[in-house]
Amino acid sequence: SSGINAEWPLRPGFEALFMILDKKDQDFGEVVFDCIVFIICTLADHKFEHFRPVLDNYITTYFFHTQVYIKLLDRLKIKVEQFQTKNIGDIMKALEYLFKFIVQSSHLHSQASTIDRSFSKFTRSLLEFFDKLNNMIKVHPNRLTTAKTLKYFPHTIPELNKILPLQTTCQIISNFIDAVPSTDKKEKSTDCDSALIPLL
Repeated sequence: SSGINAEWPLRPGFEALFMILDKKDQDFGEVVFDCIVFIICTLADHKFEHFRPVLDNYITTYFFHTQVYIKLLDRLKIKVEQFQTKNIGDIMKALEYLFKFIVQSSHLHSQASTIDRSFSKFTRSLLEFFDKLNNMIKVHPNRLTTAKTLKYFPHTIPELNKILPLQTTCQIISNFIDAVPSTDKKEKSTDCDSALIPLL
């Protein structure tokens, strides 16, 4: 089926999940977050690549949740701190679209709010997540986890560029590179250099 035909279950499915995350985070937040990660990972499979523009269109055109960025970031921080190899691998694979949702949600929130203090709080929360991600790599130097993190971390950079000063984004990249174990230097150089390309 075409991406257009596939949009009908995608949009209401995500809407239902985000409504639950927005209203019932304490009760069902973990389960809903895991479902969102699972769907994104499934759509990332090559045989479902035609869903990508559908998902992009949903985020830019129909997605309207102004508080979800807080919930998604909080869940990301918890998952990284808890560290389970299988879960972290899936989360890294879903990281690009998790950040698309986070950034769009924060953008919608800033448009709806006359107070900008929440944005600085959001920035601090973002930096906390990357600090926890770096700490995870240092404390759990699992080769598979490090490889997946190296592979998918650069995909967050275009989204960060939309909301953070260039200096802050560069500092995030620099801190991440420093956190990668020295045994992965060759892979670190190749993958992390690609993270700088959107900044040039």
